[in-house]
Amino acid sequence: MNEELKQAFREKEKLLIQQLNGLVKRYYFKRHVQTKEKWFAEEYDEYLNSDKWKRKRLKVLRRDEYLCQACSTRKAVQVHHKSYRYVGDEPLFDLVSVCIECHEKIDYLKELKVKGEYILADYLE
Repeated sequence: MNEELKQAFREKEKLLIQQLNGLVKRYYFKRHVQTKEKWFAEEYDEYLNSDKWKRKRLKVLRRDEYLCQACSTRKAVQVHHKSYRYVGDEPLFDLVSVCIECHEKIDYLKELKVKGEYILADYLE
């Protein structure tokens, strides 16, 4: 009987530890998201006007030979973040040269995806 109680206690303890770990992960993720949102609201535009970004942007445009990597037909004049995971300290592989038209389309499709209205086939040419 004593062993059965110990086993039941261990199982309950294990479950509670897993739940606690989940809560801790969610808490730190929420803090991370809030920090990023604050950074975007307060500092993103400033970053895009910085010499650091301008140098990185130029490297990407040169790497891609000023050709839009989305349509491969128009001149690229902008640089798109594939993700914002590293924003502010982006590796070059996370950036791509695009024309204005494709950049607008990419941003529009991303917005639809966030809203849950994203159906790629509806937007292909």
